[in-house]
Amino acid sequence: MTITVGYVCSGYGGAELAFRRVAEPVFMSEIEPFPRAILSHWFPDVPLHGDFTLLIEDPPICDILAGGTPCFPAGTTVTLRRGIVPIEDVRVGDDALTHTGIWKPVLRVGSKIADTVILKGQGHEGLETTSEHPFLSRKRMGRSTRVNGKSVRLTWWSEVEWEEARDMPGRHWALPTSYPVLPIPAPMCVGNESVRAEISEELLELAGAYVGDGWVRMDERRGYTVFGLNAAKLGRIKPILERMGVNLTVSEERTAFRTPFKTLVL
Repeated sequence: MTITVGYVCSGYGGAELAFRRVAEPVFMSEIEPFPRAILSHWFPDVPLHGDFTLLIEDPPICDILAGGTPCFPAGTTVTLRRGIVPIEDVRVGDDALTHTGIWKPVLRVGSKIADTVILKGQGHEGLETTSEHPFLSRKRMGRSTRVNGKSVRLTWWSEVEWEEARDMPGRHWALPTSYPVLPIPAPMCVGNESVRAEISEELLELAGAYVGDGWVRMDERRGYTVFGLNAAKLGRIKPILERMGVNLTVSEERTAFRTPFKTLVL
């Protein structure tokens, strides 16, 4: 009896080549062009699919399904529309930032036990991932020549390509340098804040005063902003708070006037 195997996320076909003497491959799946070319060379008669998730509606019949999706370990952070979160907290319906700089919805989540490698880069402490995980990258090329009798080193960049982590040494990976503009999130109270204020020139002046001379005291019982001001600054800030209907207490300390008041939440 011949054992039949279907392979997903085939990559360069290492498992397929290793087991072809004891198991018959009935289908493979791979989305990247170069690995697909290698698979087509070694297994010209085996159906080669693209995205294996599209096989759900009409899955090929086989005895064993083999393969593993590339991934990162728990704790690796992912940029979502709702913030930067650990990968294990990503949920179906979240919007994730793609390499094209746009948000795309998460359709599925999963986990597995797999061997990993540490991908290290200049100025980077190390990124743990499975060895087949693809990275958008390119390579710095160069050659020496002579110009006007002088030796000159010419350098240029290769085309941008997806490379598996195991093939990344010597290449430069891509990082996002810009992010889609997001709306200002709704304020979240962390203490006993209750006063809300509209944005105005006076409020922004208070914000500037807070950056220079303020601090907060907030917990479940309190929600106060405190200024430590000299007489001139107090004369400027106090009328603004009074016009905004904010109750404050001014106490004269040894080196400044202390002005606690209810924290303003925008």
